[in-house]
Amino acid sequence: MEVGRITIRDHEKYGWLTVQQILAHSSNVGAIKIGQKLGKSLYYHYMSAFGFGNLTGVDLPGETPGLVRRPKGWSGLSLSVLSLGHEVSVTPIQFATAFAAVANGGVLLRPHVVRSLQTQDRKIVRHTEPAVVRRVISEPTARTLLRMLTSTVEEGTGKEAAVPDYAVAGKTGTAQKVDPATGRYSHRKVVASFVGAVPAESPRLVILVMIDEPERFRWGGSIAAPTFREIARDAMKYLRIPPSPTRDVRLVRAG
Repeated sequence: MEVGRITIRDHEKYGWLTVQQILAHSSNVGAIKIGQKLGKSLYYHYMSAFGFGNLTGVDLPGETPGLVRRPKGWSGLSLSVLSLGHEVSVTPIQFATAFAAVANGGVLLRPHVVRSLQTQDRKIVRHTEPAVVRRVISEPTARTLLRMLTSTVEEGTGKEAAVPDYAVAGKTGTAQKVDPATGRYSHRKVVASFVGAVPAESPRLVILVMIDEPERFRWGGSIAAPTFREIARDAMKYLRIPPSPTRDVRLVRAG
């Protein structure tokens, strides 16, 4: 795919893809097509609505808003490369909070480090209730997106994130870092990630795993997804969360 003077390719050759397949296989070309379909104004609207470029309000010192430029400062290539995760800087807490909005039925919440503080005799000194920031997408849209994201784990780039007996909705990521020496994106230095919600049908946890400059594997599905699987598996046991319902499978008689 030609975008200006740049050629964009997928890591494998695909034919026509649905939106679900674009997510599952991390199609660069498909992501750009979706970005172009949205257009500058709507794309920026949702980036901002999901909290990128803004402080989350987490109760930790030193939070930064990341970097999201307004459309008036975009170049002719910006919309396309933004769809691939370039020309933007986000923090891990923004990343997790935005994904949690999808898991929460489309509602963005202010994140907190702890739910409550207690004394040794279990007297509650401080208790924090979830604070709604805004609705970002409708509940039906959020449910549809979660359902689509399960295909990433079932048949796409996030297979290594699969947790036995639990449905996982997630997305792999491999973000190139800027090389300070050249001011350009590095082909060697990346941040590999996997973010997921589990159980997908009624999320209890959102887990984000980010590996900064991995040495052996560059892809989020290869190095971050397995770590997600281990954390999610142990968390499900610790919290005693029931397994996901099994799906009905139709059996067809041969012959």
